[in-house]
Amino acid sequence: MAKDVETSKPKHLDPASKYYLSSQANSGNSLTKDTLKGDNYVSWEQSAILTLKSHNKLVFIDGRITKLDPKSEDFLAWDIVNSTLCSWICNSLDPPIRATVSRFNEAKLIWDSLKTRYSIPNRLRIYKLWSDASMTTQGGASVMTYYTKLLGMWDEMLTLSPLESCRCPKGTEKMNWNQDLQTYQFLMGLDDKYATLRTQIINMDQFPNIDRVYAMVMQEESHRGITGSHDTTSAVGFQAQNRPPTARSSGLISATLGDPNRTPTRWPWCTFCHWVGHTMDKCYRRLGIALPGKGWGRGRGSPAMSQNTVSSSSGPLQASAAVTQNNSPSLG
Repeated sequence: MAKDVETSKPKHLDPASKYYLSSQANSGNSLTKDTLKGDNYVSWEQSAILTLKSHNKLVFIDGRITKLDPKSEDFLAWDIVNSTLCSWICNSLDPPIRATVSRFNEAKLIWDSLKTRYSIPNRLRIYKLWSDASMTTQGGASVMTYYTKLLGMWDEMLTLSPLESCRCPKGTEKMNWNQDLQTYQFLMGLDDKYATLRTQIINMDQFPNIDRVYAMVMQEESHRGITGSHDTTSAVGFQAQNRPPTARSSGLISATLGDPNRTPTRWPWCTFCHWVGHTMDKCYRRLGIALPGKGWGRGRGSPAMSQNTVSSSSGPLQASAAVTQNNSPSLG
């Protein structure tokens, strides 16, 4: 009885069957994340093939499994898979393109129609890719952005004109030469600020591959970013040091001594302890020197500012504050 149940299990639900569809393979899925718009057919096709392979369904597209006779016992399983693939393909098409294939009810027919219309002959496409790659430069972009752009064109060229996969001397030589061409092209398009590094790489005894060169340029870019930040900080500090001195930063302050009609008197002012009567370079408190017999904050000294509201304007700096006598020393 158990054997009869097992044999009657639908083939599209049987993991051992070529018609099997997983529980996640529903008709609402898209074949790729990238929508086919026409000019991106090569990249779209690559992504689509990977998806079909991962679900073991490429055989329904490349002709290894063809449409079955409706009277065949496997026709229902084939029809379920075919309908699912049709939905996947159509869901990954731009609406105007989708409308042109809606008349087809077989996944392979849709696939062949798209390939015929949008697949550019290899020679023309390779020529266009080489032309675009040779004119591609960094142009102020990040190294990663520049490299990724080149890498996309290189990968497409390899798809259209694959290298020999054998490890024989001829195949290895061709593969190494292709990597050298990519490295030269990458170095040629770099911004001029990498000219020194470019010369060093070209003059290396063992010419590195493109991955190694990319890592070296990325390291140089990171180093330049850190150095640039340091230079900016130093420039800000230099500007601050060369800023025209204000009354307080120069250790001087003006006071009218309580009489607004009196000509302001310029008093030394300490930027460390904020006392009037001395500057910071002579401040006993900063130098750690206590006045003999007086200690800190005792005895007579220079007048201190009891109110020191300072206003800065384009004219002379004025402090309309009363200066009173204080028993505390000036520490000057």
